[in-house]
Amino acid sequence: MYEEIKKLIKSKKTTLDDQTLTYFTNYFYILVKDNLIPDNIKLEKSIDNAMMFASKVEFYDENHRVYLENGHDIKGFRDSKTKTIFIRDNLEEPLREMTVYHELHHAAQTNPNNSEVGINQESNIGRLIMEAQTQYFAEKVYSEIHNISFEEKLIPSENLRMVSNGTVVSRLHNYEMYDTLLSKLAAMIDVSK
Repeated sequence: MYEEIKKLIKSKKTTLDDQTLTYFTNYFYILVKDNLIPDNIKLEKSIDNAMMFASKVEFYDENHRVYLENGHDIKGFRDSKTKTIFIRDNLEEPLREMTVYHELHHAAQTNPNNSEVGINQESNIGRLIMEAQTQYFAEKVYSEIHNISFEEKLIPSENLRMVSNGTVVSRLHNYEMYDTLLSKLAAMIDVSK
């Protein structure tokens, strides 16, 4: 199944570099393996949708325009115009690869009719839930591809703070922060994470 998915992705864009092809194949392989594509959507359509918004992964340093325009807090950035997923090159694993899957998941979630990602982007809580779900899936892809598991961590709230525009800032890696926030949200609305 993995090689079939790889072939299908490569047929969509024959100029994909090997590393980008591997990331895309890993991502869609887990979608198929875990039966996560809704019944009314075909794998090929899901790949086409993602590739409309991202078809290249590029790692950048502090001299790159993405860094200069956005600063050091940005780990990953998806540019729909160039169809490029930009990842900061000094991230260590597993964060580096998970950030690729996180941005790829956003590309797959993008509505081709209006180029919006997910739902309820007007509210901070809607955005937070979407980001937490996206990060959860990025971790899922990484952990299943590499056959590892992440331990749950209890994280004191003093490690999280809100800045003026509603952005949550953390001294933690993204996956730790989103896991904590998702756990808190799940407890607040009385559902399982």
